[in-house]
Amino acid sequence: MAQNSASIHKILDAEKEAAKIVEKAREYRTQRLRTARSEAQKEIAEHAAKAKADFEAFEKSGSGSSDITLQQANQETHLKEREIVRQCQTNKTKVIDTITETVWRVTPEIHRNVKV
Repeated sequence: MAQNSASIHKILDAEKEAAKIVEKAREYRTQRLRTARSEAQKEIAEHAAKAKADFEAFEKSGSGSSDITLQQANQETHLKEREIVRQCQTNKTKVIDTITETVWRVTPEIHRNVKV
């Protein structure tokens, strides 16, 4: 009976040892989860900061190009305006002559709806 008691005592000690191992494993798993969660939060914060910096850089580059585009558009507008003014000056007398000739050269005709 003493041997049975010793065997039971051995089994109980083994169960306690197993419970300690299981508890250590749970604590280790909990610690790893906490560590993983904090690392993930750090990575998320770093990614958000990088994305924000990239967006601000893109925004700056976009605003600079719109200024350049605006300057180019203004320059093209001024060139086209000068060309129109030049063509106006060149063709001004020709247009005036054509209009005055058409107005002064009138040939009276009876309208086709008038019954004679």
